[in-house]
Amino acid sequence: MRTRAFRDGAWADNWVNLGGDATSPPTVCSGASGRIDVFAVAADGHNLMHKWYVSDTWHPSESGEWEIIKGFISGSPVATAGGDNRIDVTAYGGEEDPFDVMFNHYNSSGMWSGWEAKGGNFRGDPGAIALGSDQTILFGIGTRKDMYSITYDVDSGYSRMIGLGGGIESLPVVLATGTDRIDVLGIGTDDALWHKARIGSTWAVDWELLGGYFNGAPAVVTQGDSIVNVFGVGPGGKVIHGNWTVVAGNNEWGEGSWFVDGGSIANKWLRGGPA
Repeated sequence: MRTRAFRDGAWADNWVNLGGDATSPPTVCSGASGRIDVFAVAADGHNLMHKWYVSDTWHPSESGEWEIIKGFISGSPVATAGGDNRIDVTAYGGEEDPFDVMFNHYNSSGMWSGWEAKGGNFRGDPGAIALGSDQTILFGIGTRKDMYSITYDVDSGYSRMIGLGGGIESLPVVLATGTDRIDVLGIGTDDALWHKARIGSTWAVDWELLGGYFNGAPAVVTQGDSIVNVFGVGPGGKVIHGNWTVVAGNNEWGEGSWFVDGGSIANKWLRGGPA
């Protein structure tokens, strides 16, 4: 794995070799101010690799050792930082059923809680978002292409798993567009972009069709709480993107503007990384 820093308006001259032997792309979060945590699946295809940057130094070392978190990982993990000194890592795995949702929690004492399997039968890679310091919401696509969600709360633990329907064939992409709102996106079996909102604790009844025509999973960039830009790979490997303005209290984003940005890009439907 390699990294390159952008500081004071300029990129560093060279890439830094972090070592390791990963079989998934990295997932990155910031577990505390001034800290970066990076994770990937190790070359054995089972264990999780972890390295962190704090006080201008990579730990356990820069180019050599990684912390190894034992487990059985299937696909790419996703890491979220729910608050200072707490990280939640979600992956699919489990010796008996390789598609279980699994969670691992890191706390302020520098210890991992151990993997907790929560069942389910999923494909591709999971999605996740941290809301404030006490709640993390996980998303996955079932084998019948319906989306599911489960919430971890620091005080009350895990919720029941909720079926959101949808007929989705890409990985789930989730974002917060308000202090009490999340929006989830996916590419449907018609190759178009679909959207569903949760305001407070209530999900919209129906999925909203946003249009577009995708040959790869979407990526999202937000500008504040109200402007959303969705990017993806369209026909012929061309990058496409759409823009929306989110109206507070409205489950639907409404009609957006679509653009073709060109290029010739490879695509993956359900994975954040290699299948």
